[in-house]
Amino acid sequence: MAGELYPDSNFYQEQSKHIETNKKQQLSTLYNEYSDALVLAKEQDDSTMLDNTKAILERIRNQIDPEASLLTDLRASNQYRLLANNAFDLGNLEKAMTLVTSGIALAPKDEQLLDAKNKIEKAVKIVALEGKLDPQVSGLTSFADYQQIKTDVIELAALDADSSTLVPIASSMQEVVNLELENILATGSRADAEALANEYGEMLSALQLGKELTQIKLAHLTGTERSAAIQTIVTTDKTTIEESLASPNMEDSKWESKMLASVRELDSLSEEDTSITTDLEAIRESIARLYIDEAQKTLDAKRFDVAKSFIDRGERFAPDYADIFSMRDSITEAESAHEKKLLVDGLISDFKTQTEANQIAKALEYYEELKIEVPDDIFVTQEAPVLLSASYANLAAGRFEAKDYVNALKFADEGMKLNPDNGTLKAARTEYVVEANIVDLTKQFTSAVNFDNASVQRKIGQISSSLKFSEFRQDSIKRLEDRINDLRTTNENAAATLAQNAAIFFPGTVLEDLKNELKLKPWPNAAVAATALNTGKLNEANTILQAALTEFPEHPEVDAFRASLDAKVAEANDVFSAYQTEKDAAGTDYKLLRSAKKTLTNAQSRWTDNPDFDTAEAEVDELIAANKPAAKKVIAKEVVDLESVATAEPGAAPKEWKPSDSGRGCEKRLAGYGKRAKAICYDFVNTGWRGPLMVVMPTGGDFNSNFAISKYEISVGDYGKYCAISKSCTPEKNKKKFNNPITDISLNEAKAYAAWVSERTGKTYRLPTTSEWEYAANAGGKQPKKDYNCRVALGDKVIKGTGIVSIKSGKSNGWGLKNYIGNVQEWVLDGDKITARGGAFRDAHSKCEISYSKEHGGGADDITGFRLVLEEAG
Repeated sequence: MAGELYPDSNFYQEQSKHIETNKKQQLSTLYNEYSDALVLAKEQDDSTMLDNTKAILERIRNQIDPEASLLTDLRASNQYRLLANNAFDLGNLEKAMTLVTSGIALAPKDEQLLDAKNKIEKAVKIVALEGKLDPQVSGLTSFADYQQIKTDVIELAALDADSSTLVPIASSMQEVVNLELENILATGSRADAEALANEYGEMLSALQLGKELTQIKLAHLTGTERSAAIQTIVTTDKTTIEESLASPNMEDSKWESKMLASVRELDSLSEEDTSITTDLEAIRESIARLYIDEAQKTLDAKRFDVAKSFIDRGERFAPDYADIFSMRDSITEAESAHEKKLLVDGLISDFKTQTEANQIAKALEYYEELKIEVPDDIFVTQEAPVLLSASYANLAAGRFEAKDYVNALKFADEGMKLNPDNGTLKAARTEYVVEANIVDLTKQFTSAVNFDNASVQRKIGQISSSLKFSEFRQDSIKRLEDRINDLRTTNENAAATLAQNAAIFFPGTVLEDLKNELKLKPWPNAAVAATALNTGKLNEANTILQAALTEFPEHPEVDAFRASLDAKVAEANDVFSAYQTEKDAAGTDYKLLRSAKKTLTNAQSRWTDNPDFDTAEAEVDELIAANKPAAKKVIAKEVVDLESVATAEPGAAPKEWKPSDSGRGCEKRLAGYGKRAKAICYDFVNTGWRGPLMVVMPTGGDFNSNFAISKYEISVGDYGKYCAISKSCTPEKNKKKFNNPITDISLNEAKAYAAWVSERTGKTYRLPTTSEWEYAANAGGKQPKKDYNCRVALGDKVIKGTGIVSIKSGKSNGWGLKNYIGNVQEWVLDGDKITARGGAFRDAHSKCEISYSKEHGGGADDITGFRLVLEEAG
């Protein structure tokens, strides 16, 4: 209203400007608090910091600016989702739900949060069903028992087909079903088989016992009748799949379960009729394509959890379909890009708010972050510098109004660096330069005797083009003349020095007359002082300087010498500070202490008469002497001649061997560092021959003491040493195969190898237990990218998993193990129970994981190998 009545009122305009400035400063403060809360929430995994953002947003909305950009910022709601996902991955569903609920309260229409809530609710159902079923597993012995849990099993399988709870249920039901099938085939009828299939078919399919279900459906059928029954089942299943694909209802679990059951049944029938395989492959790909298309739609809407869910569900139909893997990678990349965009957009918003409020320091922080995140973005390279320059211009104008000309110029210079084409700032800067120079030179002419002459002359030249030059010149000449006359009565040298300098600045004036009248006396000790300085005797040089400052105050030679001495002292002290840092970091490390001593010697050469440096030398010499390591036997490169040992003269007495120190034994201090070469340990099994290369596991979980495990699968080369020395087998001669995992040996032969290594080293080596193998493979969750030597097919072509690869190929987990998934499956022993873990190159890539386990009879085959465990580690 006041603006309408008095549009030209200076008071009104000033008040409006003040209100707008205050608003911008309040927004700047609140934006900072909001951004800091996001950073702390992420760094500390603490939702209470996020909860603070709600109050910040409410205050902005209700008290400051209901149109502020921060009110539509997605970073807080997204951070709730990320924290919820972290809690979800750790199995803390209650915390995950609390976080999602808080996020939805902040952003009720956020689809990503709503999807996360659905995911968590699904997981809660899964946990509830698993909790209900787990206690019943041990008591499942008959069909009556399975009838009691049938509904829960089918529901759990629909929610999570890979639930660990289903594994023992499937295993025990498989035994019961196979026994019942034997009874039906022996004494039962076709009707009995059909009744069993009708009653338990859905449950068997849910437990992925399709092969058993097929055999029940085909019981008592042979020849033509069996073939006809197969074709009927195939036709029914294909019809079911075609109808389902024609009318997709992907939100209906029954629609999906029915189609999945048909696919699994066709898969089991393909063993009866191989012609089904080709059609089944096409069916799998068609279904997978449907899920991929749905995943793409939800991905386009940035609903990443739903997109992942569609791919997971599609993978159940076509686990080896290459496009599934590609789509999963696309989702990961898109989610990463989305997170980065949110970060960048937020930083840009924060940056703009700070520049509008002229909060340069904070704006520069955000600008530096933006340069790291998107260095080539047009906002970073063009728009942001302009905004920063404008903010600097505002600050410069404010300082100029306050007659703080020096800082006005500093701000203007910073603004010009960012935007040299800012014409307004360029013009203002010229004015700032004149005023700043007048202030600076007036201050110098009032107190100084010696000057940086080039700098003073440059500043006088900059003032000379302004209207204020004449007044400045007259005032400066008078000021300098008065000072020279005052000084000549107390310090003629200082007066002469000042007169010489002043005449340079203002020639042809009274100052030049004073220069001619006053003559500077030379400093007699200049040569002696220079010698002390140049030989590093800085203490001696300082003594000379102190005397000169008393006898020849303000003398230019003394002043120049003081500057040189100060520079030399600073250089020496900088080197000495570097030495102290190196020494402190070295601790008791002999090599690092020796390196620190070299830095100290450098400092001493710069300041030769510094007693503190000499004291430091004595101290570091003591440390070096105390920590000098004992001489160690150098371990030469391993040279192994298997053939010469294996072909020793028949009947020759075996060479006597006693376990010897390798210098690289497995110790507790190496635990958890197996990715580093220096943390690999081993024992000798012969002179210069290394046993298996081991890595030490840290304590944790059920393991209260350290143990070591083979970094790699036991290789052909490892086993060849055993063959050559023990004469129990023939070593492989082809060195190109030495790094292949050893296969085609029996479990008993593997045990014999372990016993031999134990005998040769004097330590206990053996095959790992399940818990040891899983603990080492999991590595506390530190897993590399899923890229294992397991089978991936593109149509009929196998593009990965064509055979075994080197034990040293692939990526290590966090504790140093390689190829624990894929390549060859590995024996683990639990009493008399033998299993093979991790999958082999012939297994589908989708199955290859740490939890993948197969029963094994212990016989020799071409896909099974092993590792060894060393019990004594530290």
